[in-house]
Amino acid sequence: MRISKKYSFVILFIVLFLLYFFFESIMFEEIIAGPISYDTYSIISASLFIVLMLHIVYFPKVRLMKVPFVRNYMTLTVISYSIMVFYSLFNPLDSKITYMSFLLPLFFLIFIYQISMVLDGKTVNYLILLLVCLLAINYFKVYSVNHFSNWRTMAPYIFLFFMPFLLTVEKKIIKYIGIFIIFVIIAISIKRTAFLGFTLGVITYFGVDKVLIKKNKAIGVFLFALIISILLILILYIIETYNIEIIDRFKEIEEDGGSGRDVVFMETLILIIKSSLPEIAFGHGFDMVANNNAVSAHNEFLEITYDYGIISLFIFIVFIVNLINYLYKLIKLKSKYAPQMAASIIIFLISSTFSHTYLYTKHMIIFTLFWGYVIACVKKEQSNF
Repeated sequence: MRISKKYSFVILFIVLFLLYFFFESIMFEEIIAGPISYDTYSIISASLFIVLMLHIVYFPKVRLMKVPFVRNYMTLTVISYSIMVFYSLFNPLDSKITYMSFLLPLFFLIFIYQISMVLDGKTVNYLILLLVCLLAINYFKVYSVNHFSNWRTMAPYIFLFFMPFLLTVEKKIIKYIGIFIIFVIIAISIKRTAFLGFTLGVITYFGVDKVLIKKNKAIGVFLFALIISILLILILYIIETYNIEIIDRFKEIEEDGGSGRDVVFMETLILIIKSSLPEIAFGHGFDMVANNNAVSAHNEFLEITYDYGIISLFIFIVFIVNLINYLYKLIKLKSKYAPQMAASIIIFLISSTFSHTYLYTKHMIIFTLFWGYVIACVKKEQSNF
């Protein structure tokens, strides 16, 4: 059955409405006076699951399987989900909503692709950016009362992962203002991984856009130097104005190993080595690194290996290779979406190496939203030639 434009707009609005409260609950989950409780978060997750599942069941026709990295991602999701369910038969999950939320990124990938094939790409993008703007307004509203550097809020990562959507905006003034706002959010959060992802993401975007797509190396080098200079000036200004300690946080890496990441990496590696052959092949189940280590691995490669086995790790690596290969094809086609895709991949890889993406539903949803959107836009872009 064909999806109408009216239906697409309405269902997208409903999903983004729910998604706003989904991310709001995550952003402020550790603040006692947070606007939404965990129970409400569970209800929203279940609502999203039901709405997206009904949509996919009613409109099952989708041609995403022709894209290699999508096939890899779907395979990885099915295998890891099956392993999670199997182990939960013996050790039930603490949160039952995980059975639903685990599949949300895959559902969003299919959903946004179908909707973006019907609606104009700009319409979809601006609706998503409206969601981000509302989140940003609420973030600064709450930040004016509570200093988030004292909490382990996920807000900086959420805004960082949404940045590729912002980079697709054609109006430069909107794009640059948005980049600046995200920069401020990340700078005052003192999140080193988020800051690294932002910096390399922005540099990658302009590098691919000016050097590889538009073939203007002189402008590319100039913009690179300009961006670095502006970022340094803004960093110094924000640090002095708000007494932010992000420079000290980077200096502390030699002392704390990146908040103890070196220790956690080694402890997780030891857990993997001590595992039996079946456990090495199929893992130990959902979130078992955190259960056995008292903290997550802060590295997707290690955590996927321990939780879901070396088979899942292999598929995850193939998925990343094919994701990069898809970017290479976009660059060869000189697609206008290549720079944004490049920034998205860089941010994804940095977060996967020093934090989490695939294993955190709240993070992976944003990436699958963007990738599904890009696949649809590129397909329509090619059909116009």
